Amino acid sequence: MRPVPPNTNLKGFYNRYTLLVWLGIIYAVSLTTVQAGFFTIIYYTYLVFFSGRLFYDYISKKGFINIWIAATLTSGVVYALFASTLSVFPVSGLIIAALAGGALALIAGSATYMPNAPMNLFFFGPFPFKYLAIGLIILDIFSSGSDVQALDSGVSHFAHLLGAATGFGYIYLQQKGYKTDQWFKWFNKSSSPRMKAKKGGKKTHEKPPADDIDYNKKKIEEQKQIDEILDKISKSGYESLTKKEKELLFRQSKD
Repeated sequence: MRPVPPNTNLKGFYNRYTLLVWLGIIYAVSLTTVQAGFFTIIYYTYLVFFSGRLFYDYISKKGFINIWIAATLTSGVVYALFASTLSVFPVSGLIIAALAGGALALIAGSATYMPNAPMNLFFFGPFPFKYLAIGLIILDIFSSGSDVQALDSGVSHFAHLLGAATGFGYIYLQQKGYKTDQWFKWFNKSSSPRMKAKKGGKKTHEKPPADDIDYNKKKIEEQKQIDEILDKISKSGYESLTKKEKELLFRQSKD
C-alpha cells in the first residue's frame, strides 16, 4: 500500500512520523538493554514501525497512541501478575512482554481495520493483510519463549496474545459504533472539550454531538466510505482514487 501522503525526503518523513521514529528507537534501545536476542530486537522494532505507519496513513494517530498504550500496559500488568508467582521474577521478561504486546496490538488493529488490503512479502503476494497478521502472531507464539526463562514462556505467550486482542477489540468495537477513542480522554488532550473565547473574557465549551445515536450513525457512514476507498485501493491501486477520496482518506488519518 502507498502511504498517504507520500514523503519525498527525510525531513518530511521525520516531521510526519516523529512519534513513531522515537518509539522505534525506544524499542531498539529497551530490547537491547534487557539483552533480548537479535531477532527479537529487529522483529518488534520493525513490527511497531510497519504497523504504526499504517495507523498514521490510513487509520488515525490517536488510535495508534491509544492502542499502543492500552496494550503495553495490559500485557505488562498481566505478565507481572502471573510471573510474580514464579520463584524468580524476570524483569527482562516483563519489558519484552509489554513491548511485544504493544507491537502485536498495532498489527492486529490495523489488520482488523483493513483485513483485505493487499500485501507483498518477498516473492509471495499479493495476499490479504489479515493472513499476514495471523502469520506474524503465530510466529510470535513460537519464538517469544527464546528470550525469557523457559518456565515463564507460557506467561509471555499469554501476555503477547492479550496485547493482540486489545488491538483487535479496540478497532472492532469502533467499527460497531462504540466511541473507543473517548475511553482515553484522560490521556488525549485533543479529546477534551475545546474552549471558545467570547466578548467580556468569558469562555464556553463547544457543545458535544446532540445525540449519541446520530453521532454513531455518522461515524458508521464515514467508516463505510473509508472501507470502500480501501477496497478500491486493493483492487486498482492508490492512483485510481479521485481527489475527493484522497482528501477524505487523508483527513481520516489525521483524526
